[in-house]
Amino acid sequence: MSGVLHCRLLTGGNDMRSLLIGVLLAALAPAVASAQWVPMVPSPPEIPTYGGYEAPAPYRAPQTTYDYQSGNVYRTTPSYGGSTTVRGSNLNTGSTWTTRVDPNGNMRGTDASGNLWQYNSQTGSYISSDGTTCIGKGYARVCN
Repeated sequence: MSGVLHCRLLTGGNDMRSLLIGVLLAALAPAVASAQWVPMVPSPPEIPTYGGYEAPAPYRAPQTTYDYQSGNVYRTTPSYGGSTTVRGSNLNTGSTWTTRVDPNGNMRGTDASGNLWQYNSQTGSYISSDGTTCIGKGYARVCN
């Protein structure tokens, strides 16, 4: 039933006002009827950059790599903030370790003996909870 006819039946008249209301309803009815509810989908979080380093895509799937020579398995998981976590294990020895690499190259983690350690990429300093410390880079590197 058209909007004009429906409006005339409801108002019971043939006057100009009923006709005008019917025309408006007929014009608006398809737009109102075709309107659909669309769920709001949140946009992905904004990825920050660190000192000019361009952060990775919002999501990259973790990757698993096997090194046949050493028997090591590496599980690499990128994060939204640009850092990467590497979980390593060796099925032959049963050892496991974890390393987190920040976008600026700094690293920290736990070695196969359970010692906590950290590395500063700018200075080349390395400190471990087992007492090992290293300062410098390359040939100038000195460790205790």
